[in-house]
Amino acid sequence: MQCSNRSLNDDDLLIILEFLVECSYLRYKNNVSLKSIKYNEAKWVGTFIDSSLISMSGVKWEEELKGYRLLFRGVTLPGHVKKVSRDIIQSSYQWSHINIQKEITGGVGPYYLTNNVDSKNGVKSYKFSNIMKKLSQKGIVDLVDVKMFNNVKQNIWKYNL
Repeated sequence: MQCSNRSLNDDDLLIILEFLVECSYLRYKNNVSLKSIKYNEAKWVGTFIDSSLISMSGVKWEEELKGYRLLFRGVTLPGHVKKVSRDIIQSSYQWSHINIQKEITGGVGPYYLTNNVDSKNGVKSYKFSNIMKKLSQKGIVDLVDVKMFNNVKQNIWKYNL
């Protein structure tokens, strides 16, 4: 079983579409079609186990933030963790996308991550917010704003690494 991360492109569309079908079976709201992930608005990174795409996320320029949004529309299929750990940096396949996303953008930030504030919009976003608070204590991210962003109240975190 070999795990690898790499940039995704139009040559990977069939693989991406198969992955999105899996996400639709799981009733993931923002990850069910090329339209819902806003495929043409971002550059994408995927994690593969052997030849199967098990995680993907995008990076895109956000004019409103004057910076790049990391882990955009990020999703990992259930049952896949890098390492059993409470530390997201060690356990998350998506988190390992960040270095590639920074390479894609030329390494010139600033870089941001966002999550929904309201737990009704997703328990996972609420958990992510708690993880981000812990990362802010380590200086990895800073909460820079809480505002309506893309019609949803979101925390805006500046990524510092």
